Amino acid sequence: MDVLYIVSKGSPYNNEALRYSLRTLEAHGQNIGRVIIVGENPGFLSEHAEFFAKPEVKGHRPHRITTKILYAIEKANLTGDFLLIAENVFFINDTDLNTIPYEYKSDLKTHLTHPDKRYFHTKQEAAQWLEKNDREILDYEMHKPFLFNGNKFLNLKKAWVHSKASAFGMVIQSVYANFFEVPGGKSTDVVMKHILYAADYEMLLNNYCFSCGDGGWERGIETWLQTKYSNPSKYEVS
Repeated sequence: MDVLYIVSKGSPYNNEALRYSLRTLEAHGQNIGRVIIVGENPGFLSEHAEFFAKPEVKGHRPHRITTKILYAIEKANLTGDFLLIAENVFFINDTDLNTIPYEYKSDLKTHLTHPDKRYFHTKQEAAQWLEKNDREILDYEMHKPFLFNGNKFLNLKKAWVHSKASAFGMVIQSVYANFFEVPGGKSTDVVMKHILYAADYEMLLNNYCFSCGDGGWERGIETWLQTKYSNPSKYEVS
């Protein structure tokens, strides 16, 4: 399975999250194909990672992400299936990349507390667009690897054009999953705010991956990753 990472300008933690995400991918990922990085150069990639520079475009966050995915599909010829993995997502148990499921947590109109109100607008805009296209509005915005198909992504051009033109854009995973009616299952997200307590370690044992929440890097997550994944991956220059 090919893997795509998108690196944005001003990447958090000086790209160290990406470094450790790649280490956990190598340690636990099974059936890894190409590893492709698109966006800003993190400065430590080896020849085993395919890097394609893509400066940030102007616009809201969904448009910037969509632009990089489209660029990756074109430049890296990602017309088949690939996993999009955020740089702050870490594998913690052995995982066959070919079997990662689609997961949703609620629907896009469910109100949750979130400090960034723009995020709610991106979900609401997606829900409205999906309903106009006679689709469900399940919320697939999990902080986990997400399976895309390049050709299907290209075929959703009308959605990405609409997203770009709207004030806040549309959440990408939910638009894709609902439009193509993927076989998803309801699940819970795993966003760690810290790794400090016994309950944190128990949560790690029961999931195949986790994401670093705001402030979590300085609250034990960096230290835990440094200790457990101290050896460089083949995707790093030595």
